Amino acid sequence: MITLKVNEDLTPRKKDKLRIRIRMDFRGEEEIGRFFFGSKSSEFMAKKARDEQIELLKNIPIQGIDFEKFDASLDVYFIQEQDKKGRKKEIAYAPVLITFTADRLEDVIPLLTNRTLRKVEIISPEKITLEKSALEGLLYSFHKQITLVV
Repeated sequence: MITLKVNEDLTPRKKDKLRIRIRMDFRGEEEIGRFFFGSKSSEFMAKKARDEQIELLKNIPIQGIDFEKFDASLDVYFIQEQDKKGRKKEIAYAPVLITFTADRLEDVIPLLTNRTLRKVEIISPEKITLEKSALEGLLYSFHKQITLVV
């Protein structure tokens, strides 16, 4: 059982939900079109990937998670990376801040195992107390999700 501590009150409440904000950065690489036409910049591809993922998260329900806000107003940033042939390429990353509520800590695990995740912030409650069995269940759920991804 997970106990949420709200305002120094340590009584377990089922109505209290976790409120979490995560940051995901979506990668975009330049696509070169055929015959000098139709090429797309890395910035365009990163924004496109971000917008597609936001639409997926909005339209496909995840059990125990209610999305509140998607903030895609952050600027796209660029990083120089080397490809397999040793050439430098400019890669764009389009960040988004996602605020949501979760019924249980285990419900958040699929979002935490995403490769695009960069930051996690628990907005509320201020304090979370886990019993031994709850922590074991959480770690087992995390293990199951990791083995699905790999």
